[in-house]
Amino acid sequence: MNQLKREREADKEQLEGYMRTKERIANLEKAEIKLAEYCQQLRQDLDAATYQDKRAILDMLAIKVTATPEHIDIEGIIPLETTSAQSSDSPSSLLTIGQTWA
Repeated sequence: MNQLKREREADKEQLEGYMRTKERIANLEKAEIKLAEYCQQLRQDLDAATYQDKRAILDMLAIKVTATPEHIDIEGIIPLETTSAQSSDSPSSLLTIGQTWA
């Protein structure tokens, strides 16, 4: 009987872990949608932005560009909104990194 209780408890913990993983995946999917919307809005706003506006945007996003003769690294942070429904371990920003080669 004790073995059955231990197995049930282990199964319960495993199920809770799966449920947390499912919630994290759902949050990431929502963040992906928000990121796509954010990029679309940013593209539209950039068309009308002045040079100073564009500099302010780069500063806000903490954009870092490193150029070498071989490649260019672009790194930045995109703020994501968090809600109380999201777990406390959900990221509040998304680190993005891009790289091009010459």
